[in-house]
Amino acid sequence: MTMEKSNRTAPLKVVLRNHGYLLFSGSKAGEEALRGYLQRTVDRYFEPHAHDGALEIYEYSGRRRELMPHINGGGHGMSCRKGTGKAEYIPREALPAGFVDSLEPRLYHTMNPTADEYRGLFSKVKGYTGFELSSRAENEDIYRLLSIRERGYMNIHDRPFTYYKELLPLAERFEEVTQVKAANLFDPQAFRKLSSEIRKKADDILRRDFDVRGHRSLEKYLSNPDTALLVGNVRLENEQFRVLSEGHALYLPENDRPASRHLLYCMADFIRNKLLVSGEPFPVRTYRVKDGIRYPAGQREELSEKRKRTGRKPSGRKL
Repeated sequence: MTMEKSNRTAPLKVVLRNHGYLLFSGSKAGEEALRGYLQRTVDRYFEPHAHDGALEIYEYSGRRRELMPHINGGGHGMSCRKGTGKAEYIPREALPAGFVDSLEPRLYHTMNPTADEYRGLFSKVKGYTGFELSSRAENEDIYRLLSIRERGYMNIHDRPFTYYKELLPLAERFEEVTQVKAANLFDPQAFRKLSSEIRKKADDILRRDFDVRGHRSLEKYLSNPDTALLVGNVRLENEQFRVLSEGHALYLPENDRPASRHLLYCMADFIRNKLLVSGEPFPVRTYRVKDGIRYPAGQREELSEKRKRTGRKPSGRKL
């Protein structure tokens, strides 16, 4: 069997993401395109705006004549448009009837932003494709910080990383608490306290120095949201995000109904990394946004006579 014929008969590798399908042949060009796609996926694993749902890889052994324009990025040996890094995903409706039902599952990864999920992707890809993907230095720092945050300890004998010295004092104290000569000398309260402290320290570094999907600070989220934010009956839009990011409060008259009146106002608490909501005004400058334009919201406009008579103070509820 010639190499060319072998490439034509080898199953196609089919990647499925939220945006659609990608098809890769068994040829050298196909393998290089798939490797490049998977490397980019790993490189951008933690980026808030790069998430495209779970990574699913299937194999397809059926007829491929109708699929030829889509294989390896339309026959160019690439899975991405040249120079853009944007994959040319194929919508399901553009694929032949029966194609999806003929797919055989080979790899599934949820792509959750956790330490174990990140490292697990490398193992799964190597096990299925044999590809040895590389991990960027920044991603390694994020991985180590997430691991410490999730487990509540740092092994001081492990290889150092960028934030090793910053975390070392807490880690050394933690080791002193855990490595006791007798069980009766173990202090569970000190153990829990130090574990909580080292988790918080790792989390603080993550939010301070990185913008990690699933672990974003409120300030970074508001300045560049990657997901929709619904407050009662209102889906916040650009100008409303800007009002909150500047430290002001929002008045949301759409929530002025019995079931959602406690959501009339919201503001960002950057210290506690929470969005606060209330049925009464906050003691800060407040705006309402209409048609993308902000307007000062006055006390007279904001409250009905009935609610003014109650004399309630802002509840400061957390969303």
